[in-house]
Amino acid sequence: MEQDQRQRLLELENETLKRENEILTHEITELRDVHNKLKQSLDEALRNSRQQTVERQLRSAISETADATVDSTAISEPQHDYKRVAEDTCTSLYHMEMSVFIAAWK
Repeated sequence: MEQDQRQRLLELENETLKRENEILTHEITELRDVHNKLKQSLDEALRNSRQQTVERQLRSAISETADATVDSTAISEPQHDYKRVAEDTCTSLYHMEMSVFIAAWK
């Protein structure tokens, strides 16, 4: 009888440990999912932050280049066209830089 009780006790302990293991495995899976979502969110926020920084720097460079190219107080027709071409060129460079930047982060 005592042997049967010990056997039954071991079986109960084994079942309890199996249940606890299943619970912990499930919790680990949930925590891993949360961790992955948080990491993805952080990576995305960093990408956006860096992208915004690059955009600001490029806009500033475009503005400085356009301002340095033509004096805004005396714009003649040819100078106006030159300024537009310069701005278009800077904008094109900006878009190319952003494409390279985005491709690098993917």
